[in-house]
Amino acid sequence: MPQFGLRQRTLVRVSSILFFVAGLSTALVLGDASQLPTAQAQAAYTSSASSTSIWGSASFPVENFQTYTSPFGYRSSPYGGSSEEFHSGLDMAAPQGSYIRNWWTGQVVEVSDDSNCGTSVVVVQSGGWEHIYCHMMGHVEVAGGQRYLVDREGGIQIQEGQGLPTGARIGRVGMTGRTTGPHLHWGLRYNSEWIDPAVVLRAMYSAQQVSQR
Repeated sequence: MPQFGLRQRTLVRVSSILFFVAGLSTALVLGDASQLPTAQAQAAYTSSASSTSIWGSASFPVENFQTYTSPFGYRSSPYGGSSEEFHSGLDMAAPQGSYIRNWWTGQVVEVSDDSNCGTSVVVVQSGGWEHIYCHMMGHVEVAGGQRYLVDREGGIQIQEGQGLPTGARIGRVGMTGRTTGPHLHWGLRYNSEWIDPAVVLRAMYSAQQVSQR
């Protein structure tokens, strides 16, 4: 993958760490993503009550989640060969056609259908955060000088520049672009630096556990 531009409880394995990810509501409280923990979350994702409250307002990004198929970081190419490549996100397998949800309230910066990312909402900007969704169904159309990601069968039409609330359905899992099977490639950047999405998911789960006490 190039570097650009749950009420049900599921046991998952990410980057050799076992943890439970609890289901997030699809209509969560909106928040200011610029207040989210910074890139230092890579080392210590959350400890204070305020950070926990913030992380608890995010949405798990895919419905009908099955398993994680490729973690963040350097890996062998899924197409074979001995060379390593940097995988800038987390791959989440789900049945083709499963809906993808916006992780955090923000603005659509770019939609695309002509790269290894396939049909995608390439970037949603949420304060200092950017979240990227790849390999979706549909295509890009231009009308009235505006670009749209369109998946008519799934009832999806996303316009560049529009605002998206947390948990909004923004596409469906497909096999467009460079992929070996149906999944969502989910990437996160903070202040232009790539962040391991597994760390963020763990912080989200911890926040849910605190809020349920």
